[in-house]
Amino acid sequence: MSSLFNPNYFDAILNLIQGRSGTISTLWGMFWQAFYALAGCVIGAVLLGNYGALIGTVIGAWLGFKAVNPYHSLASQLRDLDDHHKRNLADEVRRTVGSSSIDNLLRYATNTSGRQLIFDIIQRYLNSGQSNNNYPNDRYNPNPGFFSRLFS
Repeated sequence: MSSLFNPNYFDAILNLIQGRSGTISTLWGMFWQAFYALAGCVIGAVLLGNYGALIGTVIGAWLGFKAVNPYHSLASQLRDLDDHHKRNLADEVRRTVGSSSIDNLLRYATNTSGRQLIFDIIQRYLNSGQSNNNYPNDRYNPNPGFFSRLFS
């Protein structure tokens, strides 16, 4: 871990993900909420007919609302990190890129696979509990999916 934290490097990481992540997160959230409502509609219609479809849609929409991430983008989660966790994440990205230069980070991110790798590192870091002192377990998922909750 480096002893000097360069906030400009972390800001470059934030700028890198800011444009794409919020939109994709919102779209996926909307998709999964609609899927839950549709699944409730189909199950209700099969079991109880027309009124069952209505009741199933409402119940499915409610379950979708509870199960899906509240549209938080990675950028807002990263802004909420304290300096220690920002430094740890920046160091992890820096090790992956192989350089502490912001130019090299941006050059690395121009490659689609490099950009996806940086997104994966950030998502894994946020989901691992390293950024949340209340949950030291590295398998902590702040919003487990429906099947994860059934089988855990």
